[in-house]
Amino acid sequence: MSNPDWFSDLAESLRMKFDGEESQKVVQGEQFFRDYILENPLANYTEEEEDQIVEDHFEPFQTYLGGLEWVDVDIESSRWSKNRGKLGAGAKKSTSAVFHCDKARLDGMLNQKDGIGISDIEWTKNELLIEGCDYDKIEQLRYRMALEIDKHENYTKDDKAEAWQQAAKVSDSNKKSAECFERASDLMAEQFKYDEAADYLESAIYRLDSSLGIDAAESAVSRRVRLIFIKENKTTHDQTERLIRKCRIFYDQAGNRNESSKLFVLEADINKRKKSIFVQFIVFLYWLFAKYGESPIRVFWSSILLIVIWALIYRYMGISYNLKGEGAEGELITSIYFSIVTFTTLGYGDFSPVAEARIFASIQAMLGLFMTSLFLVTFVRKYSR
Repeated sequence: MSNPDWFSDLAESLRMKFDGEESQKVVQGEQFFRDYILENPLANYTEEEEDQIVEDHFEPFQTYLGGLEWVDVDIESSRWSKNRGKLGAGAKKSTSAVFHCDKARLDGMLNQKDGIGISDIEWTKNELLIEGCDYDKIEQLRYRMALEIDKHENYTKDDKAEAWQQAAKVSDSNKKSAECFERASDLMAEQFKYDEAADYLESAIYRLDSSLGIDAAESAVSRRVRLIFIKENKTTHDQTERLIRKCRIFYDQAGNRNESSKLFVLEADINKRKKSIFVQFIVFLYWLFAKYGESPIRVFWSSILLIVIWALIYRYMGISYNLKGEGAEGELITSIYFSIVTFTTLGYGDFSPVAEARIFASIQAMLGLFMTSLFLVTFVRKYSR
């Protein structure tokens, strides 16, 4: 199948990007491809079909570029870079051709004591994007670049956040990586981009989880249990709790109630480990019946369960048609009816407990008052904030 006519126009647009006044050495191929499609509507395609165009034509276009001498193409990473080598006229080069970065100059950037200028920062950023750059001090340099970019007013907060994110990703230290992600999060929050800010904090939390031996792929229950009971590193625990609280606030400000609720539960779980055994037991019951006030549906089903359990007790012990205990009744339907009436504290008086069942009826009435109040509080808390 022949290549579309617009491949040559797209290639020329890429060449201008390499040779223009604001020239770039490395381009992220797929993003450049998508931008071109949006800016230059193609025949028989609409903007909504962008993904289909990419799926059909992106790989063939990369192959097409591979036959041009002025561009190096790395198919796996989809990075396109300006060819700095000298190829003969009409020569066809390998699509895997790459070149190595200038390690000596990168060392100079890293060891420079004074502030680094914008031109050097941009050179360093582009140099680190080169495929095949095996610079062994990349963690230190990424962190240094993030610090330098953060100081310059010429960069937007989005640029600064991106620099901190890159530093976080290459860091071998979970704690330092978390600090970088948190700085990126703060920059997003300053622009009221609370969803993005929360996403960065989620990444920071998972890095700290890793230092506690918690895998991000673990189930929510497994992760919760380990966070509650792992106590080897108090500092990391406290830092994790602080980030979870901060992330929850950002999700609240973004209006994402579901994520905020999940983090509130996780924060309460971690905070519970600081309490006495008795308080931990009470808090556990609060989680069991109401998920710390975050789940009115759990309160509802807990109430149904209590009603059924007490109905079985009444069926076994018996209830009577009158207060004298006459006409003991053991039918399940009647027991359920009496359990509901007692739980809701209606007290119609048509049936009454006998013998020891009166103690259980009293306990159920108190539980009914508590669960009804808990449901109302949880419902309002869940849906009114």
